[in-house]
Amino acid sequence: MPPPAPLPLRLARLLPCVLALLVAGCGMRRTLIVDSEPRGARAWVDGKERGVTPVSVPYVHPGAFHVRLEKPGYVSLAQDVHIASGLADYPLLDLPSEVLGGHKRVTRTLRLEPLPAAPGPAQLVEVRDRAQEFRARTQREVAEPGTPQPRTAPSRGR
Repeated sequence: MPPPAPLPLRLARLLPCVLALLVAGCGMRRTLIVDSEPRGARAWVDGKERGVTPVSVPYVHPGAFHVRLEKPGYVSLAQDVHIASGLADYPLLDLPSEVLGGHKRVTRTLRLEPLPAAPGPAQLVEVRDRAQEFRARTQREVAEPGTPQPRTAPSRGR
C-alpha cells in the first residue's frame, strides 16, 4: 500500500468538491419590491396577482416586469419596471455573489393619481352652452347656398 498523500495535496483534491457543494447549495436571492404611493393598491406583476402594495416578487434575472396597480379612487396604472444588470449579474463575475449567497432587493415605488372630481353645475352649464353653440353653427353652415343637404341612410331591409 502506498503512503498517504501529503496534506496540501489532499486538500487540493477536496477543494473542487467543496466548491461544487457551495455553488449548488447557495445562490443570490433577488427580490423586486413593488410599492405604491399611496400604499394599499392591488398589484399584478407579469399578469399574476401578487397582493396589496408593498409586494415582494422573487426573480432570477434582471429585465423588464409588467406591473399593474389598481386602487379605488385612483387612476389605474400599468407600466413596465426595468431592473438593470449589475456586475453580479454577468457570468463568472456573479460567482462570488452566488457562492456567498446574499440578497439583492430592488424597490420601485409607483405614484397613483387621484381620479378627477365629478364636474360641478358650472362645468355642466358650460358644456351645454358649447354644445348649443356648435349646433347653431352647424345649422348656419348647412343653410349656406351650395352646401349639399344630408341624406338619410339607406335602410338595410329589416
